[in-house]
Amino acid sequence: MKSIKILIVVLFFGLLGFSLEMGSLTGKMPVLKGKAPVHTSKYFVAHGEIVDGKAVFNVPISSSNPLIVLLGVKSDNVAMDNVYKLKARNFHTPELENMEVPGMGTRIDGKNITPGYHTVVFDVKTKEKKSVDLVVSEPDSPVALKLTTEPLAVKVGDTVVIKADLGKDVSSINTMVKAVVNNEDVIYLKDDGEYPDEVKGDGIFTASLIADTDKPFSPEMVKVEAIGTTKEDVPFMRNATATFMVSNPKTFVDGSIVDNGNSISIPLAPAEGRFRVEVIYGSGDLSVAYVRDDIVLNGEGKTVVLPRPNEALEADRAIVRVLNMDTLGVEIEENIFVPQIKDFDEDFYLIKARKRAIHKLPVSKKNAAEKYGENPPHAEVK
Repeated sequence: MKSIKILIVVLFFGLLGFSLEMGSLTGKMPVLKGKAPVHTSKYFVAHGEIVDGKAVFNVPISSSNPLIVLLGVKSDNVAMDNVYKLKARNFHTPELENMEVPGMGTRIDGKNITPGYHTVVFDVKTKEKKSVDLVVSEPDSPVALKLTTEPLAVKVGDTVVIKADLGKDVSSINTMVKAVVNNEDVIYLKDDGEYPDEVKGDGIFTASLIADTDKPFSPEMVKVEAIGTTKEDVPFMRNATATFMVSNPKTFVDGSIVDNGNSISIPLAPAEGRFRVEVIYGSGDLSVAYVRDDIVLNGEGKTVVLPRPNEALEADRAIVRVLNMDTLGVEIEENIFVPQIKDFDEDFYLIKARKRAIHKLPVSKKNAAEKYGENPPHAEVK
């Protein structure tokens, strides 16, 4: 009975396409939909108009030693609160121009400034600009904005949660946090304990949105601005940006992903295009093996069957992914549980047979096997 099963496995895997690839893996199992990075900011950007050769900004300072930079314009005379002049010097960083930020301007190093609102006036000589931006960095300020968008990668129709963590010392009542998505939609984040926010008054402001795009694969930009006071009535302002990726899938799982013990079946809905189907096997949090195959769909559905690698005998879970090779978007990403089959001799022999079927013999040995078979002529079989 075992020999028949082994023959079936050999014939089955001998018919698989040349794109099939498998092998062992080490390290941590991938995180579904990607782990969202934390964007930490202790700076803000203020926008001002140039009137009669002066650019005036009324800004909240929460640090005694801020770094202030006027972007794109030089100024030799800078005053704060009409009381004392600030020492200014030219600012020139050409690398910023590659990020569409002015590479020159005016820099001021604040010293022993009392936290609070301050009016900063720059004398500028320019006829080309009518407005200008001011960047205030406060590395020694107690207020930091930690921004995340979760998850990092989503599909159209999925929910994205925006979190702006300003810390427990911030007054939730006197603070306003808003997000601008793709320079269009404005969303206000709340710290009221109502979904999607978790705890009222903990300094974490939250909002959610439904991912959408008319493109196959698109990065979505979120710009967050927070302005308010701490619980000790110190004013502050913070800016941060984050990005999440949205894919618009062409195909989906038409039914259920099925573990067959020695293979996994993924039924794909009708679509057109090139796709990569892969399974990553893991034991707990560690990855142990992978198998993948590249396929083409021509307007019809297809059930893709991927064999279980010999290295995945001890695996207890697997991540199934389908990648659109034309758009590089993730079409499908699911976590499934698989049985460990290391203790079953019959399965062991089946997998060994599969391994022999996949790994090709060298040409010389293949020719010899075809000519003489497993036993040379007149050989004595013991």
